[in-house]
Amino acid sequence: PLCSYAERGIQSLPYCVVPCMRDAHIEAADYVAVVYTDMPLITAEYLYSAANEMKMRGIKSMELHKASITEYREFCFEGGGAKHKVDSYNTTVVEDAKTLSFVTEKLYSAVSHKLINKGVIIPFPNRVLIDDTVKVAEGVVIDPYVSIKGCSEINPGVNIGSYTDMEDTFVGSDTVIMSSNIKGAVIGKNCAIGPFAVIRKGSKIGDGVRLGDFVEIKNSTIGDNVKCAHLAYIGDAEVGNATNVGCGTVFANYDGVKKHRTVVGSEVFIGCNTNLVAPLTIGDNAYIAAGSTVTRCVPDGALCIARERQIIKEDWISKKSGGDK
Repeated sequence: PLCSYAERGIQSLPYCVVPCMRDAHIEAADYVAVVYTDMPLITAEYLYSAANEMKMRGIKSMELHKASITEYREFCFEGGGAKHKVDSYNTTVVEDAKTLSFVTEKLYSAVSHKLINKGVIIPFPNRVLIDDTVKVAEGVVIDPYVSIKGCSEINPGVNIGSYTDMEDTFVGSDTVIMSSNIKGAVIGKNCAIGPFAVIRKGSKIGDGVRLGDFVEIKNSTIGDNVKCAHLAYIGDAEVGNATNVGCGTVFANYDGVKKHRTVVGSEVFIGCNTNLVAPLTIGDNAYIAAGSTVTRCVPDGALCIARERQIIKEDWISKKSGGDK
């Protein structure tokens, strides 16, 4: 409800408004707007428009009347003995699941169209969920069914593919993200993330990094130009520049009691199906053979083979079956 502070006096305001105005050192004004938290569609622009309407018509007060969602809410102006009704969905009160759904759709739609007006490319504005707190640069492409929340920041040239869920994340310029879940992370420039990658809180991804399908990063720092194409878990680790992490690699960070860190140097090659059991340090330019379970530190430039030697027993099947085969 919007009431005339000058004409009706401060006594007419709700009792909670008076001390709030006094504490905030708000001086006398033409109008005071009391906005309730269950009316989230009311904006400053809407209130200014209502105040101008009241001034033009010499209206003393404005009261809110209930209506259905299809009729929206009505503001009833009283002035000069006449009543004027103004319909607006802005005054919808959230009372149940139906009104909550209606209001949520309106809020997210408004954010999408505001970004479009700033040059963000959103082909289907009603099929994305972007918080008003998110910063998105001009030219960014956001495909349908994307959710970006919190204090995220998306820089120029970024393309965010469908079914990406992102929160409190910084994304550097010219990065492509496909169908991934990212929370509380920093991602550098010119990266390729996903599809189906998971980057968890506290992770920092350098420039030019490739994190492919079903790669999970947890509380780790990934250097520039690292490649981890698919099916790997990197937890509580530091990975140096230009390192290759093979398919099926697991950074075993938990011993059942504590989490431990793994430090991998620059230009390291980690073969497929490798287990790195923390705490562990792998030196620069080291080479880890595929299928190794590494439990001791590896020095710079070394080759590590930590697996059973292959054994071949010829004619084993026929001997096992007594010569029947």
